[in-house]
Amino acid sequence: MYIDLDNVRLGQAVRPDEKIADGILRQIRAAYNKPDVVRVVLDIDNLERYNVFTLDNPFRVVLDVYAKGKSGKAPTKAATPEDKYDGWLANLFKRKDQPSEKTGKPAGKPAEKTDAKAASSADAALREETAQAAKQAAAKQAAKAPEPAPAPPPAYKPPPGSEKRLGDLVEQLGLTVRTIMIDAGHGGKDPGAQGLGGLVEKDVNLRFARLLGKKLEDHGFQVLYTRTRDVFIPLEERTAMANAKKADLFVSIHCNAHGDAKSSGLEIYSLNLASTEDAVRVAARENAVSAKTISDLQLILTDLMLNTKMKESRDLAKTVQDKALSAVSRWKTRDRGTHEAPFYVLMGARMPAVLVELGYITNSEDAKRLASDKYLEALAQGMVNGLVAYKQRIERYTGEVMVPAAGKKKAS
Repeated sequence: MYIDLDNVRLGQAVRPDEKIADGILRQIRAAYNKPDVVRVVLDIDNLERYNVFTLDNPFRVVLDVYAKGKSGKAPTKAATPEDKYDGWLANLFKRKDQPSEKTGKPAGKPAEKTDAKAASSADAALREETAQAAKQAAAKQAAKAPEPAPAPPPAYKPPPGSEKRLGDLVEQLGLTVRTIMIDAGHGGKDPGAQGLGGLVEKDVNLRFARLLGKKLEDHGFQVLYTRTRDVFIPLEERTAMANAKKADLFVSIHCNAHGDAKSSGLEIYSLNLASTEDAVRVAARENAVSAKTISDLQLILTDLMLNTKMKESRDLAKTVQDKALSAVSRWKTRDRGTHEAPFYVLMGARMPAVLVELGYITNSEDAKRLASDKYLEALAQGMVNGLVAYKQRIERYTGEVMVPAAGKKKAS
C-alpha cells in the first residue's frame, strides 16, 4: 500500500525505512516519487482493512491498519498501539500546503527513490516559494485592517439541578459492569520498586491481582488479566488489551515508593493532569518504562483531553478507596485519598480506569502489611466491596441489584 503526499518534503530526521515486523506491517518506507511528491510505502504482511485521515495541531496524516484473523475477522488479541509509530510519522514531512491523499493497491515493490540531487533541488525550490509566500502574506496582512473577532456562541448550560436529577450518562443508558480487566503493574525486566524485607513490587502486584480476581469471580464478575506470570508488557499495550476484550472496568495494581521512609498509606488515581507535587512524582515513577518521548507530547495531550471516562473514573476511585480503607481499618492504614495524574497505563482506556497504589513498599509498616496474607485478603475484599458498590450505583435506575441491602428484599 502507498500514499502520495503532494507539495511536501522529507524532514531531516526521517530515516528512509522503519522496520516494524509486528505481524501486520513489515516496514514503512518514504522517498521522493517526484521532486515535489513524497511516497510513503507500507510493506504489509496481513491486512483486512485500512483507514486514512488527517489531523491538525500539528498537521499529520494518520493511517490505521487492521490485521485479518485466521477466521477472516479482526483478531481479539490486542495489537501493538498504533502510536508506536507516531514519532516516525510525525517527522515524515514539513507541510507546504495540505497534501492530497492517493491510496493505491498493495504493491509488491515500492516506488523508486529519486536521487539526492533531485531531492536537494526540490528542497531549494520549496524554500524559495515558502519565503515568497510569507512575504506576500505579511504585506497583505499589514494593508488590511484587523476585523473584530466574532462573539463566541453562548455556552450550553444544563437546567439548574439537572446534574442531581439525571445522574451519569452510564446510569441514563442503563449500563452495567460484567467484565473487569486487572493489570498487575510492572513485570519481567521491569521489577518496579524495591522494598524493605526483600519485597519486589512486580511480585506483590501479581500476588494481589490474583487475590482480587478470585474474589471478583466469586461475586459473579468475568475477570481478565493483562498478565498472570512474570512477563514484561509495555504500558501502552495494557489498556489496548482491555479495549480489545471490551472490559467494563480497568484496575491497575501498583505499590508506591518514596525516599522518605515515613511516607505510607493507600491511594487511588484516575487519569488527568496532576495537580499536586506528590501526584507528579508518582506518575513520573510509574511512567518511567514508557517508550514515549517529547515528540509525542501533542498526541499524549490529545488523547488525555479526549478521554470521556474521567468523571466515571473519579467516582470509581472514590468508591473503591472508601470501601478498601473500611475493610482494613483494624490495621490503621493511612488514607492518602484519591488523586488524578497522567499515567500512560490509563491512557486510551475506553472504560472507567483507576490505578491503585496499595501502600509504600519503602515504609516499614506498609511493607509488613504488603507481605501479610491476612492483610492482602482483607484489602482485596475491601476493593471488591467498592467495585460491587460502584456497579450497584450505576444500576440504581435499572432495578438490577447484585447484593441486596441488609433487612431489605431484593428488587424484583
